Amino acid sequence: MITGIDFVSIPVIDMARARAFYRDTLGLKPVPPAGEAWDEFDKEKNAGASTAESWVEFDLGDGPALALVDNAAYGVPTAPVTAGSLAIAFQDFEGMVELMKQQGRLKQDAFESPGCHGAFFTDPEGNAMCLHRRKAEPARDRMIDFVVLPVEDMARARAFYEGELGLTPATVSEAMWTEYVLPDDSALALGDMRAMGIPFAPNIGGAVGFRTQALDAAFAKLKALGMASAEELLESPVCHMAFVHDPEGNELILHRHK
Repeated sequence: MITGIDFVSIPVIDMARARAFYRDTLGLKPVPPAGEAWDEFDKEKNAGASTAESWVEFDLGDGPALALVDNAAYGVPTAPVTAGSLAIAFQDFEGMVELMKQQGRLKQDAFESPGCHGAFFTDPEGNAMCLHRRKAEPARDRMIDFVVLPVEDMARARAFYEGELGLTPATVSEAMWTEYVLPDDSALALGDMRAMGIPFAPNIGGAVGFRTQALDAAFAKLKALGMASAEELLESPVCHMAFVHDPEGNELILHRHK
């Protein structure tokens, strides 16, 4: 049913400030503005919002794109993602750690696991993020390595992602961590962040955009289970989307390009 992750969106309060941080400080490459068709669509459907002001997307090469979204422009409350995390690969991991430390954004000392180096930091909008470098692929640079969604009940969350979305776990670490590698090689993890001393809070400000060709059937299935966040599919100039949520309260988007 789910064949990959098309994009990950994170909420912002000040778009100019956020865009400058991700473009100039982290060195990510912004996608050109969506253009007239998108702007007209937004003005008609979303309280007069303009894509250029409310949605900024970055091309991170192979794998998911990263989008900054100003939810207030669409009449949606904005809350930073504090209990999940988005891991971005950096070849110059040590240099980025030092830069985040100088800016006062590093949340704790960098860590090393058997498979990676990592360091948690906070962006200017209050979102929890992770600098990352895989030991097996140290040359990966400015790409999303994995997305973490916070969970409160791992058994309940796994039943949804495996039973309803059809994902197969690649790594399971007791009740704290379950990781899925999707067909497009993107990685999704469920994490009980309370084990790391972080209070549970669902991701309601941003969303993971799951790619599925069976969009209508998937949405109908989740809607019947009471997991629809919107009653109907949304059509944009380039895609169809269904807004849903998981049992933990995390917002998700089922996505299909035209």
